[in-house]
Amino acid sequence: MTLTAARVRGVAIARRDRKQAMADDPYKGPQSDFPRVTLRLVWRHVLTVLISGASVYYAVSACTLPFADSVWMGEIPLLAIPQLPKSLVHEYAQDFLMWLLRITGFSSGSPSPDMITTHSYAMLAITTLPLTLLIGLATLTRSLRSVRRPFLLLVLLAGIDAGVSVWFDQTSNLSLY
Repeated sequence: MTLTAARVRGVAIARRDRKQAMADDPYKGPQSDFPRVTLRLVWRHVLTVLISGASVYYAVSACTLPFADSVWMGEIPLLAIPQLPKSLVHEYAQDFLMWLLRITGFSSGSPSPDMITTHSYAMLAITTLPLTLLIGLATLTRSLRSVRRPFLLLVLLAGIDAGVSVWFDQTSNLSLY
């Protein structure tokens, strides 16, 4: 028997076995020749989508922030819209830090000096918190080699965005944070 004839005979035997299995258990159905979708494959796809979205956000945020004061529509600086998530995190961080000042007894008794005191620490929180979370996620996903390079690009973009945010906060007259 030739190799081709053996392959044809093997395929025929496999089909017969599948039909027999379906006859034994009609609810089981035929075995698929497609690869199984595993949790690892789904996790890799979800990570790829999240990394891509976050990379686009950090790139847009870092590129539009230096020009945030140049395009206005009424009273809204349009190029500052990508900064809204960071402004929200800054507000929560500053509220938490002001609460800490009050309960520890270091508060001056007036909100304005406390806001000035906590502003730099809140900026530190909004720039380092995302990087810390990303590096923590990297330690959990070490085995997924396919997302390593996009992930490193994401960390680089987050670092650039953090630097641009600190620079903008120190040099611009427009107060976003």
